Amino acid sequence: MELNDMKDMWQKMDDVLRQQTMINEKMLNYMIKERSTKPFNTLSNAEHFNFISTIVILFASLLLIPYLGNNIGVIICYALMLMAMAATLVYSYRILKQIKKMDPSTTPVADLAQRTEKLKLELNRYKMTFLIAGPALMFLAYVVMFKVVRGVNILDNIQKYTPVILIAIALYTIIFLSVYRTYYFKNIKAIQDNLREAEIFKQQD
Repeated sequence: MELNDMKDMWQKMDDVLRQQTMINEKMLNYMIKERSTKPFNTLSNAEHFNFISTIVILFASLLLIPYLGNNIGVIICYALMLMAMAATLVYSYRILKQIKKMDPSTTPVADLAQRTEKLKLELNRYKMTFLIAGPALMFLAYVVMFKVVRGVNILDNIQKYTPVILIAIALYTIIFLSVYRTYYFKNIKAIQDNLREAEIFKQQD
C-alpha cells in the first residue's frame, strides 16, 4: 500500500470519527435538552399557577376586612393568614427564579444536573415547611371563613368544629402531597433520569 493511499485511508477514518462524534453530540443534546423540555415546562407551569393563584387569593382576602367584625381573635387569625400567604408568595417567587435557571434550552449541560438537584432540595424544604405550617394555615382560614360566610366565631366553641377542621387538614395534606408528587418531583425525576442516561451514553461512547 502506497503512502498516499494510507493517508487517504486515515483521512477517511478521521472523517468517519468526526461524523460519529457529531452524531453522538446531537443525540446527547436530544437526550438532555429535547427530552427534558416537557417535564421542565410542566414544572414551570405548575409553579406559575401557584404564584398567580396565591396573588389572586391574597388580594381577594383583602376584600374580607369589612366582614371580620371586631373580635380580636378573628382579627389575629386573619392577620396571620395574610402573613402566611405573603410568605408563600415570596417563596414561590424564589422557586420560579430557580426553575428559570434550569431551562434545558438555555442552561449549559454541565450546570443542569447541579441546578436540578438544588431545586429538588429546595422543594423538599418547602414541602416539609408546608406540611408543618399547612394545618395551622387551614385552621386560620376556617376561623376567618366561618366568620365571613356564616357570621360565626368558631373560637367561641372550638370543640364543636374540631372534627371538621381535622378532616379539612387531612384532605389538605393528601392533596398537597399528591400535587407535589405529580407536578414537581415526578418531573424533576424525569429530568434527572435524562441526565443519567446521557451520562451513561457518553461513557459508553
